[in-house]
Amino acid sequence: MKINHVAIAVENVEDAAKAYQDAFDIKSVEFETVESEGVKIAILHLENANIE
Repeated sequence: MKINHVAIAVENVEDAAKAYQDAFDIKSVEFETVESEGVKIAILHLENANIE
């Protein structure tokens, strides 16, 4: 079994992305706005999966 990504709901996406970047030494992060759901997301790229 392979996990593609894990999604975590947070109050502040920028603060959470920074915390995960620091904790896991993540270099690649993308931010997107999902208009249909009214949310901004961060996609943090790990070696074999993503945190959203």
